[in-house]
Amino acid sequence: MSEKLVEISGVHFSYGPSPLLADINLTIREGDFVGVVGANGSGKTTLVKLLLGHLLPQKGTIRHYCDGKPVAAPQIGYLPQYAAVDKSFPLSVREVVETGLLSPRTMWRPFLSSGDRRRVDAIIEQMGLSALSDKAIGSLSGGELQKTILARAIVSSPRLLLLDEPDTYLDSCSQENLYDFLKKINKNCAIVLVSHDVSAVSERCNLVVSVNRTLQTCSDFSKKCPL
Repeated sequence: MSEKLVEISGVHFSYGPSPLLADINLTIREGDFVGVVGANGSGKTTLVKLLLGHLLPQKGTIRHYCDGKPVAAPQIGYLPQYAAVDKSFPLSVREVVETGLLSPRTMWRPFLSSGDRRRVDAIIEQMGLSALSDKAIGSLSGGELQKTILARAIVSSPRLLLLDEPDTYLDSCSQENLYDFLKKINKNCAIVLVSHDVSAVSERCNLVVSVNRTLQTCSDFSKKCPL
């Protein structure tokens, strides 16, 4: 069995008197490609924020592991929802990707070794962003910005990649290219992908879960996955 990366046990979370998430249980292992589906407001993004540590469970535990041992600072890459990205921030595509190499001990801008620069160059090329490298992010199209933020999320070679609606603003061809790319990096990185598109995740993910206060595994797509 593949090595365990994350274990969510009995997690509850609420923004008010009624729980948004209740008794959430999920194990994520190396090589997993997990699709998270659900209606608007069902708690999908909140679940991602809990995995990131941006929110803390009010009940239950979330444990991250490396080499079978619990770790406090897991290697996670994150692509937020498109609406959460501030396009007015004065950074170029390259500078945004470089910030993916930040560590807690650095200031806002990382010191880049020659190896770091080669890594940034390679990711920018892989994402088809070479011609846009020096452009300000405020001048990018929606699809170009999504690719830039994804490049930032994967430049540090994370063990777990969290993607919140990554195909927003991508045309059908770009969506196919995105999923092909994710399939390649999934060999070395577990992926959790939040989406409204049940058919897309059912074709590509090895595990699909539906969030609606609780978590339900969608193992049979001959029946409609509950949203």
